[in-house]
This record gives sequence, C-alpha cells and structure tokens, in this order.
Amino acid sequence: MTRLTVRLVTVLVCFAFGSLLSHAQNQRSFVSGVGSDANPCTRTAPCATFNAAFSQTNPNGEINVLDPGNYGSLFIYRSITVDATGTFAGIVANGGIGIVISITPGTDAVHTVRLRGLSISGAGNNAKAGSRGIDVLSNSVPDLKVIIEDTVVDGFVNEGILYSSNGGDLVVKNSVVVQVREVQYTPVYGYKTNHLSSLQQFRDYSARADC
Repeated sequence: MTRLTVRLVTVLVCFAFGSLLSHAQNQRSFVSGVGSDANPCTRTAPCATFNAAFSQTNPNGEINVLDPGNYGSLFIYRSITVDATGTFAGIVANGGIGIVISITPGTDAVHTVRLRGLSISGAGNNAKAGSRGIDVLSNSVPDLKVIIEDTVVDGFVNEGILYSSNGGDLVVKNSVVVQVREVQYTPVYGYKTNHLSSLQQFRDYSARADC
C-alpha cells in the first residue's frame, strides 16, 4: 500500500511539473512575416503578430523581429521590449490605434516599455485613417518608463504620441512623427501629454503635419 502511494505521488508530481513546462513562456519571443500565431513564438517557430508574441512572453521579456512584415496593432499591459533593429517591422492601424500601453501597478515590478525600430502607420488609401500612433494610458504607476527609439509614426487623425499617464517618464530618441493632427502641443509637435509632471526627453526628434 505504501509503495502504491509513493508511485501515485510520483506520477502526480511529474504530471504537475510537465503541465507547468507546457505553460512556460518565453523570455525572448520572435515574429516573422511568414510565421503563424499557432506557433510557440520561438526562433525556429515564430509567431505572425505582436499580440500573439506578447501573450507568449514573460513580463519584462523581449520580442524580436526576424524579417520585414506587418505585425498588427499591439496592446501592452506589462513590461516588454519590442525590438526590430536591423529590419522593417510595420504596424498598420488604419482604423484605430497602433500601440496602446496600459500598465497597472500589480502587473510586474519593472513598469518599463521599450519600442525600437518600428514603423507605425495609420494611412489608408493615401489619407490619414488611423486614430493615434501610440497611446499611453497607464494610471497610478509613478515609476512607469516608456522609451521609444528609431521609430516612425505616420498618418494619424490625432496625435502621433499621446501620453495620458499620471506620472512616469517618456523618452523619445531618433524618431519621426509625420502627417498627424495639425495642432502644436507642448513641448513638441505631434505629441501631447495630459500630465506635465512627467519627464519628457526628445533627442533627434522631428515632426511635421505633412510631408
């Protein structure tokens, strides 16, 4: 009877461990223009969209882009790095918002989003059709950090970047916003913040209404 109990416990432990492994997420996930969202988002079996890769990635993990493609709009609710350095990663949001960032205090301890090397387009039929390029909605996260690098935001009816978070830091480097809402906001064109206490750094940033 004792041996049977030990064997049963061993089987249950192995089953539980195997179940945990099957639900393990990636620290680094991958997307490809020829990927599939049915894949596990690994280097050899990449996903097709940012949202699918995000759902398979650990908090404060990273999504890497393997080749050019349109990877769809992205909703971010925990810390992540999206890196398309060296390739062309497009987000076509011709009927809505390209990237929404909505992190809450309980999601993770890092509260940091990094976007690098993206082309976010709201244009449809050669006209402004998207609502907004990047929308930061996070509230009650005073240590939030959003870092945007080497990114183009183009063709939106409203702001290229809207920062509505009540606190936190926004850093925009080496990025361009064009063909967005034709209103000048402080401190730079194409960008609006509802909370001026946030740290705002703009380095090698340019923006125009039309070009």
